[in-house]
Amino acid sequence: MTGPEAGRSLGSALWTLLRFALAAYAVWLVGACFLQRRVLFPTYAVRTPSAGPPALDGFERGELATDDGPVEWWFFAAPGASAVEPAPLVLACHGNGELIDFQLDVVRGYRELGFHVLLCEYRGYGRSAGSPTQAALVADQRAALELALARPEVDAERLLYHGRSLGTGVACALARERAPRALVLVAPFTSVKRILLGYAVPPFLALDPFDNAAVLRELRPPTLIFHGARDRSIPVEHARDLARVHPEAELVVFEGAGHNDLPVDGREAWGRVGEFLQAEGLGPR
Repeated sequence: MTGPEAGRSLGSALWTLLRFALAAYAVWLVGACFLQRRVLFPTYAVRTPSAGPPALDGFERGELATDDGPVEWWFFAAPGASAVEPAPLVLACHGNGELIDFQLDVVRGYRELGFHVLLCEYRGYGRSAGSPTQAALVADQRAALELALARPEVDAERLLYHGRSLGTGVACALARERAPRALVLVAPFTSVKRILLGYAVPPFLALDPFDNAAVLRELRPPTLIFHGARDRSIPVEHARDLARVHPEAELVVFEGAGHNDLPVDGREAWGRVGEFLQAEGLGPR
């Protein structure tokens, strides 16, 4: 086949291929809209431990009443804190494959630094009811935080947010509504929009954008960032880009660490946290 007929045949084949590609991309985008929250909040994959609450001094458990049902929170009092000598408070937000039950190392680390520790579970996780969304998670963290800050033994002026992975998004989004004195971000991402773009999904389709870069750029709170150089879930470039938009932030990269084994050396990491907090006036008085 030659001449005009060959040209028409080639054009028809290209048009058919283009229509197929567009149809496949449309299916991909529809799937992204319906499945992104299942990927971002994999509640189905996180088992709730059968053991009860931790047997630690100063522990208190409570529940928030939400439209979706009860949401659990845990509070750990700082040793020796009182209304006369109030202690700083850290709100710790965990990753998307975790529960507050798994945060006892964080609790112990901050209590040794003289902090009260507040953990508020995400909706749909553990023993908490409902379905997780950015708006719901931030609203619950804020509500639990207001309860904790009303305690006379809590120094409301010395407030720290600690976030890991997805929890960095929760902490940063909350910072827009209630600014902390400082942030500690472990394995953070720049935004969910950027992550989706890596899968050819337009940013405007992000249901829960969690734009950490925008928060750090606008608010510029004192920030300590930990990231693993071998992180395959959230590449270290995300942390480096956050440090670029917030040049005053302190970035610590652990060369041998990935996503789930960060930090490599607990003593080194907690030492860095302690130095950072002292510099920001959040250490023991």
